Amino acid sequence: PLKAAAPYPLYLHVKAMEVRCGCRYFPAALIAFLTWCTLVPTIADCTADCAAGRVLLQRRVALVEAPLVQEFTTEMYQAPGPEDYEIRRCDDLSALRNESMLPLQLLRRQQLQETAQEQLRVAEERLARQDLNASLLLKLRELEEQRWSQERVPLSLFNPSMVPLPESWRQSPEERWLASFRHMELSQIYDREFFCIPMAISNVMVLAVLDAQFRAVRAALLTQQDVQLERLQCQELPGGLVYLGPEDPRLFCMPGGDVMMLYTSRRPSKTLECRPAGRMYSAQVMEDLSLQGHQAIPFASERHGQPPAIAGKALGGWEKNWGPFLYTDEEGQEQLLVEESMDPHIVLSLGEDFLAGEVVYNSTSPVLEQWIRKKFGRKTRLHGGVAPLLFTESLPGVELQPPFYISILHTRHLPSGGTVRRHGDWDLSVYENYLFAFEAKPPFAIVKVGQKLLPLLPGRSVFYCLVAFPTQMLRVSGDGDSDDSDELMILYGAGDATSRTLRLPLQRLHEFLE
Repeated sequence: PLKAAAPYPLYLHVKAMEVRCGCRYFPAALIAFLTWCTLVPTIADCTADCAAGRVLLQRRVALVEAPLVQEFTTEMYQAPGPEDYEIRRCDDLSALRNESMLPLQLLRRQQLQETAQEQLRVAEERLARQDLNASLLLKLRELEEQRWSQERVPLSLFNPSMVPLPESWRQSPEERWLASFRHMELSQIYDREFFCIPMAISNVMVLAVLDAQFRAVRAALLTQQDVQLERLQCQELPGGLVYLGPEDPRLFCMPGGDVMMLYTSRRPSKTLECRPAGRMYSAQVMEDLSLQGHQAIPFASERHGQPPAIAGKALGGWEKNWGPFLYTDEEGQEQLLVEESMDPHIVLSLGEDFLAGEVVYNSTSPVLEQWIRKKFGRKTRLHGGVAPLLFTESLPGVELQPPFYISILHTRHLPSGGTVRRHGDWDLSVYENYLFAFEAKPPFAIVKVGQKLLPLLPGRSVFYCLVAFPTQMLRVSGDGDSDDSDELMILYGAGDATSRTLRLPLQRLHEFLE
């Protein structure tokens, strides 16, 4: 009963202390709760009334929730060791992910259950018609219908994004942040050729109001039906994989105060045999944690009847992980821009109706090229996705003239230097993350890249890699306020399963920008 109701770390703490007492749950539970929230002034001995202890426990469990974002420090970082690279069975990887799930009470539960039942009905129809990959789709929908019917829905919340909750939205003094997360529903049917890659994946997004300790006050789950009119959206990847739904939302605030979201999704199709392209989408977040005005972000080239393109070059099969930021030009006008690419460094304008690419800034950087040669010895793919932060003041030890922007780039690195091997045995890759800085004026050229790896603690993913995926940076003070701040808080997803933060004092940023 305790394990089902209480946060998992608390359960482990209680179980460890029960060894001392023959009486279960009391006083061990009280000792654990005293550690968490100082519930009682004294602790009864092991002969105390167990029934009274269980009553108190039941009352207090509802008040103690696990944080949705776990805080880590630089001292907690350990570089991946040999044990992290050991090959594990698929079921072991799934068990690790399941252990990290957090139960949430969700808004609009009846609507969510009706959506799950409708999706399940559609999947059954497609199976009856023997549509492409319909059995995989049905498996996903059965898992979702079972999960979403629970009063407290267990979710793997990762790739977090946060903005301060607007004052007018606050329903209680404890509400502090508005956060978004990604959750994946995975079939336990694997493509053995590619070792433990689930053959069917369904993405959903979660919006949550958090308190100062990153605990959920209220939350809502957003499915593909909440963000697009089409009933089905998927992708047939190599090997016949099915990939559904929206993913990796990014929250940001417009100058007028509106809260906006960017997310990525496969382009919709009426059949399971879907198009290979993915698009970026935008939507406005409303006070009731719903979305309005969601749309595929249009490109300027499309206004002229041409395919989506940037500076005359057609887009590739995937568009994802844009980093939005505000830029004030010489005339004092604020413009919404996004980082679209790292190398070359491409920055796009987002104009009215979020029209992308009317203005394109494209720059190459000798600093970045030299860093790549020194770090990897060869050309490598670099990725972004973290909204840049503007610094208008000098930073201790950072040899840059303000103003400048700071952001994070990442790459996937194979420690052995090898490539994927056959027979289902992969070289396990690991995500590496570095700070970089670029000019605060067009063309926004990169001027500095850190040599030191950011100490983001990775997690083991079911996609057979060690993942620490940064999604956002916030300037915060020691007490969590967002004004006159003295720390950089980096939000990231670990192992495609959990959300974490790393706080770096501004006085230490020079260590990661040398």
